Amino acid sequence: MNHNLSPKPVPAIAVLRWARQAGDLIRRGFIAWVALMAVFCIAASLVRTSVVLATVLSSMAFLFGIRVAALVDDTSERTIGEMVGVVMGGFSVTLRYAGVVVLTVAVLNALPALLLGNITAALRPFHNPGLQSIWSATDTFTAINEMFVLPIAGMLMFLCCFIMPLVASTFQYHLISFFGVNWRQAYRTGRAGLPRMNIGAIFGFYLVAFGLLALTVAFAPIAAPVVFAFLSAFSYVAFREIYLGIGTNRKVALAELRAVASFT
Repeated sequence: MNHNLSPKPVPAIAVLRWARQAGDLIRRGFIAWVALMAVFCIAASLVRTSVVLATVLSSMAFLFGIRVAALVDDTSERTIGEMVGVVMGGFSVTLRYAGVVVLTVAVLNALPALLLGNITAALRPFHNPGLQSIWSATDTFTAINEMFVLPIAGMLMFLCCFIMPLVASTFQYHLISFFGVNWRQAYRTGRAGLPRMNIGAIFGFYLVAFGLLALTVAFAPIAAPVVFAFLSAFSYVAFREIYLGIGTNRKVALAELRAVASFT
């Protein structure tokens, strides 16, 4: 296998293949995977008075899902214990990455209010007691749906961070988590070759991601854990093809992936 981590050109239509492959991956260990996503989604909804903290937790669900996708791509038989092990093994790097990206954007957004002397507005994303009572439903089903709205919004905001210059890039986390690439190098390499190549494929990637999240929050917020799992797998298979040249779901062990660490 060619372990060159430089991005390779892929056609825009590859997005359709990625979606199909992502759907195949989330069927492997589906219950355990969705349960993991649900835990972080519920945790994000419970800390709803802090949009920043809720966004960090939502983004961690997505990032952990990328690691799980790499795990299940190795075989169709994976236990809950192995999935938890992959999550715990990457907990530090995932928390650090999500925290840095989200806090960077939060601070940048707070700067205008701080410069105008409006401390309350600047601190509102970090703590807003008014969000404590956002749940207004009287029946259980509607209440559960409302509970997943904030995690979805957090996920939307996190994806926006990837398209903000000098903040993060689409596949930066993959390079840091799997290969130990340093932050700056991962940021440059994680842009998937943009703007020289892959504009159509990456545009399609974000069109699917944003479109799916928008439809979910509008019609079925309760499906958030499944959507998060799908988007994690979607991101993983896109990275796998663009950087590793692997265009099909196959046995790619994490140990083998880490062998590419010579890139750093």
